[in-house]
Formats: sequence, structure tokens, C-alpha cells
Amino acid sequence: MRTDFYTCAFTRDPDGGWTAVVLDLPGVVSEGETFAEAQSNISEALELDVEARRARPEAVPTPRPIADLMDDPDLAGELEGATLVQIAGPLPPPKSVPITMTIDDHLLANVDQLAKFLRVSRSSFFADAVRDKMESLTGKLSPYDIRIDSSAGEAIEARPISKRRTTKRRVVA
Repeated sequence: MRTDFYTCAFTRDPDGGWTAVVLDLPGVVSEGETFAEAQSNISEALELDVEARRARPEAVPTPRPIADLMDDPDLAGELEGATLVQIAGPLPPPKSVPITMTIDDHLLANVDQLAKFLRVSRSSFFADAVRDKMESLTGKLSPYDIRIDSSAGEAIEARPISKRRTTKRRVVA
């Protein structure tokens, strides 16, 4: 999953506080009394701007590399005396992808009964079950915040998938 990082120029205001500008999204500007507050505010402004562009629908500009921004004469004023920070843009909306899987026929019959009772599709039932499992293992509400790393972090031992094998993974949340 690819996240775009937008370069923001932070400048200290003469009367205190900070102003932040997203260089590749004209008009996305925010302020804060502290650097941390300005960073939080510009992250929120960036997310709102990108979501609004997607809702119109309007093309969301791809962020340029810092070297390209530094060579852009139109940005000379914004860059003078600024601290540059790259801020992660919001992830693109998820899209459904078809998968093929193998499952015990008795278990599938139970899934289908429960899905029918809950008035959801089989796919929704499986997706919700996976989200619930990921949250129980990592404590993260969003599956997009989870990174699995087999060499670092806290080891989490999952229940056996079958009687023949047990899965061990390390989860860094």
C-alpha cells in the first residue's frame, strides 16, 4: 500500500507561532502556537483537502520530490527560511479485490448461516472477522496502521490454524 508524502514548509511567525504550507497543494495552509500544533493542524488540513478533491472528483496532485520543489522558482518565497517536513497524505480509498480461498465445507456452511442471519454477505462477514482478529492481535482499530515484522517487536502466538500447524508472527503496531 503506497502512501504519498507531501512536503510542507514551516515558518516561524514574527509574533510567535508557526505557519505551515503544503507546497504541492496551493491554498492548504495552517497555523499553530507550537511547531507540534502546526504540524497536527497541517496534517488535518492536508487530509481534508485531499478528501474534498476526491469527493468532487478532482485529480489529487502527486507530491514532487524535494529536489524538484527546491528548483521551482515559484516556491522561492515559501522556501526561504522554512523548515521542510514531509507529511503523509491520506491513503486512497480501499477497493474490493476478488480472492480465492479454501475452507472446510462445514465451517463455510456455518459462516453462510451466520452471514444470512446478520443480513450481510459472505465477503463482508469474512472481512469483519479479519478486522476483528487484527484488532485483537495488535490493538489497532485500523488495519492500515498494522505492520507485521517477523524479526522485531512483540511476539504474538496465534491459535492453531489447524491441528497440524501453529502460526507465530511478530507484530509491530
